[in-house]
Amino acid sequence: GFTSFAESLQPYDVVHVLNRFYALADGVMERHGGTIATYMGDGFMALFGVTAGDAPSLRAVRAGLDLIDAVAAWRSYLEPLHGRTLQVSVGVHAGRAVVGALGAGPSRIVTAVGDVVNTAARIEQANRSFGTRLLVSDKVARDLGDRLVAAPMPVIPLPGKTGVYELHAVEAVR
Repeated sequence: GFTSFAESLQPYDVVHVLNRFYALADGVMERHGGTIATYMGDGFMALFGVTAGDAPSLRAVRAGLDLIDAVAAWRSYLEPLHGRTLQVSVGVHAGRAVVGALGAGPSRIVTAVGDVVNTAARIEQANRSFGTRLLVSDKVARDLGDRLVAAPMPVIPLPGKTGVYELHAVEAVR
């Protein structure tokens, strides 16, 4: 819902809200051992497991749940100031990616590239179809096993991907 939120604000206010959101998100990701690698308009990609640490899938799901809670708490700031609130959705997938510098000159960034990145983005988008906030791939669900409290969703195709995917709507982690 960020597009409709942003069209009701002045551009300066949009930048302010985005910067506050990214500061909030960065703190949440960092607490769980994740790193924001790329900002994409009103979204971002966080990486877990790039540096040493146990259970990157578990840390990513916990970070997603904490982000949802943090944004919900942020509503008390946003609503009085802008008359509207925001919600976030999260998609988590696990796999291999190439992490490194991409681009040239001053526009060069460090990011992750690979099918896992594209799949995670499509999983996040699937939240709109299901009316959920945090979806994980079947691989992540298997990685977490009985630590994950989640509801299996109907199998769906993901845009731009071949085949169908079994996703899980996360309620909590143990």
